[in-house]
Amino acid sequence: MKSIIRTGLIAAWGIVLSACNSSVATSSTQTNNYAYVTNLYSNSISMYSINSSNGTLTPLTPPTIPTELSPTMIAVDSSNTHAYVTNFGESTISIYSINPTTGQLYLESSVSTRPSPFSIALDKSSTHAYVTHGSRLLESTNCAEGCGVSVWQINPQSGNLTEESYISTESNNPGVIKLSSSGKYAYLTGYTKNGSDKAYSTIFTFMVLSNGILIEESALSITGKISITTALSPLNDYAYFGAYYESSNSSSINIYNIDSENGSISYSSSSESSESTDITNLMLDSSGTHAYASFIESKNESSTLLLQTYNIESSGKLALESSISLGAPAVSVGMTFDPSGTYAYINYIELTKTNSDKYEPSTTMNGSVNMLSVDKNSGLLTPIIPSSVSTQVAPIFITTTNY
Repeated sequence: MKSIIRTGLIAAWGIVLSACNSSVATSSTQTNNYAYVTNLYSNSISMYSINSSNGTLTPLTPPTIPTELSPTMIAVDSSNTHAYVTNFGESTISIYSINPTTGQLYLESSVSTRPSPFSIALDKSSTHAYVTHGSRLLESTNCAEGCGVSVWQINPQSGNLTEESYISTESNNPGVIKLSSSGKYAYLTGYTKNGSDKAYSTIFTFMVLSNGILIEESALSITGKISITTALSPLNDYAYFGAYYESSNSSSINIYNIDSENGSISYSSSSESSESTDITNLMLDSSGTHAYASFIESKNESSTLLLQTYNIESSGKLALESSISLGAPAVSVGMTFDPSGTYAYINYIELTKTNSDKYEPSTTMNGSVNMLSVDKNSGLLTPIIPSSVSTQVAPIFITTTNY
């Protein structure tokens, strides 16, 4: 089994939300909402129904479905008929059908991919899928098996995938590819550290052609380690990247202007550095008025999971609104909202201390999903009751879909 977790820190994990407007439900006005969580070490997907009135998640029956080896990300198409799961350890993508009445997933087929498929993103029309390849979660790698992005055509009837093209990121281990809301551009972070060499990161900008093919527009090199996630404003005017600086053991959020003519990015400003923290995920709400970042805070030989809320100013700058602790020792590297944006779900991975006094994700303890309500005016988050629901071991990627 391939190891895809680097010691002491985790780079990304998640949940996917699917809101299905059921055509076969008992009531024509009934809307079924479901949540799906990939569990890395259990090789499974946890499935939940979402209570639209209070935001609570309830496990389906059965509550899980098996996957292939080391599932990482899951994406749901725009019609809510199929879900796609990248299996990092198996080098495959599994295709599931979604029952619109029950929310259950059913395995339809599996397609072989290039080595180490890590994340998957679908365009708005669900005609193409974009898959990153590479051991992005490893602390050190040389991309010996190849790092890059493969582009797949999606059959609108069957949901099957056919690879169309591939673009290399060379020695940069890719994170999660993010498509702009206009669908014209895509952004991707890469990270390289070989042996004792100095770490550096790259931010790739791609043009998305009408046939779905990616063309590299630019590759901006940055000293230090940048987070795998990218947050884009809904108006496509700002891009946000979390960065961790090993020399000072601190994190900040870097803000870039996006050129409306060609999608290129240029540095604008940074948030204040947070000492003794490693930023693990960053995302914006659908209105682009608030940003949320999760951190691992390491102080006094302990590890704490922090979640910070920011107000986004008209200039794109971030103003810290609140910071809450979600417990220790644990890590979360993603969050998502329900389709209405009224509730937030944050995955929670248990950590255990090793003999060398470092914290690593537990390979045996079940994780959970924290459930919070969202104040749409202030952006502040408040735990609901119950505040969490159990997953299996190492719940991973977060992505959102709006229906």
